[in-house]
Amino acid sequence: MRIRLAVALGAVSMLALSGCGSDLSPDLHPGAAAVVGDQTISIEDVDARVGDYCELVLPQLQQANTAEPLSSLRADYLSVLVEETLARQYADAHDLDEEAQFRPQQAKIRDEVEQNIAAHLRGTARDYLTRSTYAATVETMVALDVAQKAGKQLASQDDATTLGKQTIAQWAHDNDLDVVLDPRFDPAGTDEQSLSFAVSDLAKGTQGKKPDDAKVKAYVASLPDSQKCG
Repeated sequence: MRIRLAVALGAVSMLALSGCGSDLSPDLHPGAAAVVGDQTISIEDVDARVGDYCELVLPQLQQANTAEPLSSLRADYLSVLVEETLARQYADAHDLDEEAQFRPQQAKIRDEVEQNIAAHLRGTARDYLTRSTYAATVETMVALDVAQKAGKQLASQDDATTLGKQTIAQWAHDNDLDVVLDPRFDPAGTDEQSLSFAVSDLAKGTQGKKPDDAKVKAYVASLPDSQKCG
């Protein structure tokens, strides 16, 4: 298994697939980064990991000669927390026996992290990879079940992942299970309390599905070191 910790820009997150809103007010939900149904993911849970997460992805960013806003890394980590929470809720609601498939992967993650990651970063690496792998396990199981019932075959793992995410997101929507995101953790948001609030023309060029690459680089370069990774 190759250690991969993807950054947020350009990534398709469960937040987008589930159509969550960005209307969570810190005044209404103190300390919450996101609410998934009746479960709350705290800002503290995200912020406690973002420094280590930056250090983990830094070699990839340096190799690509680029940098990322810390707000993007925070949003990425939050998307993993949300995706895992949704997957667990779906698995519980459908009595999935996902643990039998997940446990061997969990052991592999533990061994890989121990062998390849610096000691002070292992906790965050294990947390990120365990959560994302759990979600992927459930998504694949869901996709295979849907495909089997439809008498179809999935062409690739990417197809399975996409179908699994879409099925879980549709289930959440059908059951009025809201996923609400604090706009400070939305890389496309415009909340004034964001650590990297997009206020300038440069920042506006980083938003949307097809950002202007030149403006993205210029925007990141304009950020102080305390607000970016790389």
